Amino acid sequence: MSWFNFWQWVSKFEAQPVKENTMEEAGKIVASLAEKPIEIPKLPETLPTLTVTEKKFVELTQVVIDNFEGGYYHPDMKKRFKPSDQSKFGDSGETLFGLDRKHGSQLKMYAEWKQFWDLVDAEKKKDPVSWNKYNYKPTGIIGQRLKELASKIMYKWFQYLSGKYILISSMDEIANDDRLILHFSYASWNGQGWFERYAKALNLAIQNHEGDKQLIFSEAIKARTESSNKVIRQQGANMMALFKRMKLV
Repeated sequence: MSWFNFWQWVSKFEAQPVKENTMEEAGKIVASLAEKPIEIPKLPETLPTLTVTEKKFVELTQVVIDNFEGGYYHPDMKKRFKPSDQSKFGDSGETLFGLDRKHGSQLKMYAEWKQFWDLVDAEKKKDPVSWNKYNYKPTGIIGQRLKELASKIMYKWFQYLSGKYILISSMDEIANDDRLILHFSYASWNGQGWFERYAKALNLAIQNHEGDKQLIFSEAIKARTESSNKVIRQQGANMMALFKRMKLV
């Protein structure tokens, strides 16, 4: 029995206006109840997850970082590349795990942002040789701490974007499907415009296929896998390959 049907059943027992009955009428009521015993509904064994928890999001966002986000880059490294390759860096600032120190102004409000870059600065002083390598990815305790901080930053950004673009019912669908958490975690890096597109696709998929988890996912992910943008489309292909490795599809 669904929660909607359960509350329909409960509503049958809401208080009704009192009506005096004769002894004969009372006897008939008792007899009818005996003939038709009340059916007690069976509640679901486990309740659905209603929100995307920080713990779950951070756990899966570290998977996103490991598979899709790059290592360390500093603008001073740009001159090491031939002119034809320098354009791909554009106006990028100091970057690690997809977090741009120069252009991430919208994320500076989060305490983890300062903690993240303070730790980067401290580690650069300790090991300047490693941090002078393009695409360097710190490992061990420091690497794990930086990934955790980056994931917490993106969780807060995800919450902000979700509040703008995702319906409450859609949040429930995301929370109960690791594929959608991964999809929207990565969407948080793609920018507000792309996040909004993905959110609209998910909202529509739920509206058209409510209750069908697989169909909802299949329709929602098309905003990435069938995008007219080549880069986004390739990200979609990479994400589907990751889902297969994780045995999520």
